Amino acid sequence: LGEAKTAIETALAALVEREQYTTEDPFYFPNEKGVSVTLEAEFAQLHNVELASDGQWALCVAEADWASHGEFINCLNQQDTISFPYVADRTGTYTVTATYRSGDTNNSLAWSEVDGKITSGTVSAGAGDSATATHTVTFDIEVTEAGAGTLVFTGPAKKSPQLDKLVITPKNIDYQTCNVTVTANEGGTVSPAGTTAVTEGESFTLTITPDAYYHVESVVVNGETVTVTDNTYTLDSVTSETTIEVTFAPDVTRDDLQALVD
Repeated sequence: LGEAKTAIETALAALVEREQYTTEDPFYFPNEKGVSVTLEAEFAQLHNVELASDGQWALCVAEADWASHGEFINCLNQQDTISFPYVADRTGTYTVTATYRSGDTNNSLAWSEVDGKITSGTVSAGAGDSATATHTVTFDIEVTEAGAGTLVFTGPAKKSPQLDKLVITPKNIDYQTCNVTVTANEGGTVSPAGTTAVTEGESFTLTITPDAYYHVESVVVNGETVTVTDNTYTLDSVTSETTIEVTFAPDVTRDDLQALVD
């Protein structure tokens, strides 16, 4: 226990809080159904473009209690950009909820991807309360090419609001199909038997029925023996090709019978 505690303490001491998304440490789009991931805006890479219309307000990360992580993007003015290196393993539509404050009803958010891997778009994200209240706006983005990329928000002519965070959830993304292959020896039946195609992230339930005078001796999933309850086994989320081997055994063996005779 002492060694385990030391190892955990060492690992915790080595952790470094993220300061910025990079190509080596990107934001990962979620790919599990119903799972949301938060992208903190202040972890963006900032590029300030000095224009006369900016006045004294330059693009920066500012601090405030209202922001979820204590910081937010401030003064995303015309032509300024904030960039987020990311990895999206699945193409398709993702729902984004942005949290912000604004003092101008004309503010908006405009996004794109440097190589066109995400369809460009714009959504209104303004308010007329002098940036004293927190608001949200929900919109969809379309990932057209899976893999690594860079999501960019560019300050439009009427500027962008103070941006706190983006909560991203899969809406209609392209899941893979995974095969679950079930085999069994004599002494009972399994359902479904053979190979079943399962959409990635979906569950798979196997019903195991021993014949009379037989029982389930073992169930092995991808080489690992698992515990079966009431002759039913469920994979909560199938994410890869899976093999299930069921072994039935007689309740009474030849050796048991011979022992009775002897």
